[in-house]
Amino acid sequence: MFETVNSAEIAIPADLALDEVRVWSYVQTRLHVYWFHVVYKLINHTGDEQCNIVFFSHSEQLIQLQQQADVELIEVNLVTPGYFNNSGSWKMEGLKEIWTGIESDVSLSHEVLIYILTNDKHYIDSNLNSPKSKVIQKELIFSKK
Repeated sequence: MFETVNSAEIAIPADLALDEVRVWSYVQTRLHVYWFHVVYKLINHTGDEQCNIVFFSHSEQLIQLQQQADVELIEVNLVTPGYFNNSGSWKMEGLKEIWTGIESDVSLSHEVLIYILTNDKHYIDSNLNSPKSKVIQKELIFSKK
């Protein structure tokens, strides 16, 4: 989803570099799909804290991060393209919850994701553009505590 190019890589001296970590001055994407911007605190075994920012393309990655015992989510944002948020422009908005459900007006079941923002607005990721009222079997899969 996120792409890097060699010319954007920042050379880090070997004595300062972490294993398997490479640094980039920018990343890019050609896909106009939503993604997650997450600020979290990592607390190590000595109690030291480190604040990190990560970009995820799938809600499952966010859920896995939240389930880690040494992680505290500080800020979770949904970054959406204009066609998804109906504004015509990209937006980054606070995310409160993610629900899953099934579209009720179809013979085949299609999973739907419902994103509830911190301002209580919601977005629905639905193959058939079903409204929230047509989604059944809703289940909470993520909540920003």
